[in-house]
Amino acid sequence: MPQLPVTAPRPPDRHHRELELRERELALREAELAHARRVDARARLADAVDRLAAPEPLTRHAALRALELLAQDEPDHRATAVALLCDALRTPFPNDAEGRTHRAAQAVLARHLRPDRPADHWPGLPLDLADTTLTGLDLSGCRVEDGSTFQGATLADSRFTGAVLAGRAVFVGTAFTGNADFTRAAFHGEAEFTGADFDGPAAFAQAQFIGGARFDDARFAGLALFRATGFGGTASFGDIAFAGAALFHRARFDGETWFDRSLFLGRVDFSAAAFARPPTAEDVRADPARDRPRAWPQGWAPAPHRG
Repeated sequence: MPQLPVTAPRPPDRHHRELELRERELALREAELAHARRVDARARLADAVDRLAAPEPLTRHAALRALELLAQDEPDHRATAVALLCDALRTPFPNDAEGRTHRAAQAVLARHLRPDRPADHWPGLPLDLADTTLTGLDLSGCRVEDGSTFQGATLADSRFTGAVLAGRAVFVGTAFTGNADFTRAAFHGEAEFTGADFDGPAAFAQAQFIGGARFDDARFAGLALFRATGFGGTASFGDIAFAGAALFHRARFDGETWFDRSLFLGRVDFSAAAFARPPTAEDVRADPARDRPRAWPQGWAPAPHRG
């Protein structure tokens, strides 16, 4: 059988060689630019951290602005920026009796946790404000997607109106002074308010607890407003104390509900509240000496409180 002639490969023409060369040069240039950008970002971050520790308030404010611009320009640094902002809110700064540095840091967080301006939104980040002492924290309309903790914090006049806390929300042992507004807030994960202390009015009207809600051992010194609140999972109010009005009008409880050893000292309103299962309410107590209108769930017979 005759052998076919072997055809030698054609050498790449000049145009093809030039195209390959340009592609290699472009890839090298892009790698150099990416490296320079990373080096610049690290330098900007280090500079912001140094200036944040400065004793002068104006220098600290400039550092917060630099940190915000870095996180806006470089999404890979947003988690670090948020962690630094949270650490700043735990730090007692010198020469800042009016708390301006804390308020500025709070404003940066709120500005970028609100999804109404997608270009400015920093999604998918956790929020750790445990053990902070904050005045006027306003997270209304914010969305925190990877869990939030305020454990052991002291929050004066805080607003979470319409906020969405998509992960686990921890308010264990949080002290709320002044107003605490959670109206229309949505808790997509478990919400833990165990041992929380509300010194002023607390509004959870129309809030939605999609995961479980725990208020065990919490104390409400003033109004506790749960009007039209939805509890999609378990709701636990064991060993809780309501010193003011406890209003659960039109609240909806879709899971297991506990009010064991709860104490009601003011007005009580469970009218039109809906329970998918009968709530557990052992050793519920109320102050018989107070002339307050009370609308209890069906079957409840609170014992008189002798305190």
